[in-house]
Amino acid sequence: MSWGKTNIQVGDVFGQLTVIEELGKIRPNVSNHLYYKCRCSCGNETITRGTMLKNSKSTKCKKCSSRENLGSDLEYKHGMTNTRMFHIWQGIIARCNNANHKYYKDYGGRGVSVCDEWKDDFIAFYNWSMDNGYGDNLTIDRINNNGNYTPNNCRWTDKITQANNTRTNTYIEFNGEIHTIAEWGRLTGIKAYNIDNRLNKYGWSVERTLTTPINKH
Repeated sequence: MSWGKTNIQVGDVFGQLTVIEELGKIRPNVSNHLYYKCRCSCGNETITRGTMLKNSKSTKCKKCSSRENLGSDLEYKHGMTNTRMFHIWQGIIARCNNANHKYYKDYGGRGVSVCDEWKDDFIAFYNWSMDNGYGDNLTIDRINNNGNYTPNNCRWTDKITQANNTRTNTYIEFNGEIHTIAEWGRLTGIKAYNIDNRLNKYGWSVERTLTTPINKH
């Protein structure tokens, strides 16, 4: 059958794909098509049918095709563009990549980035989230606030846990325990702003700050 011939050579370029190897008829019992291994301009390798290359139906790897489908407004054809998780994912990327974002200076502006696994693939972020305790009452938190958004440095937490993990928190040691001001406030019943004022405005010692009851009068 002549329809399997493509006259494609190693080194030929089709869009973002460069042919690096002819694989032949990898399914001879099913079809007579010739297949080729190609390298995309992004560095990924992909296998595609010769006729798809010749007809310009295959010009990039699947990852680059997915990225293109996101479009300028990050739209993705997965049916979840209106979900809470998708909006969280959008926010993460915007904070790290959009210099006009109001919180960029606290994220991308100080070197925080999104890992390659997530930045172009919402589904990868979604799957990680569902496998790692996502809940509608939880927010995403970086364990190391100077680190990036990666599977190893992120978790889904409640707002209290996340608040205790902000880089502006001050840790105080007293009686062998170390807690943030917010945590000491809950433990002692003294409001956090009172603890902060006692330490930083009035210059009280840690012991006096945490053991002196509030004078309600």
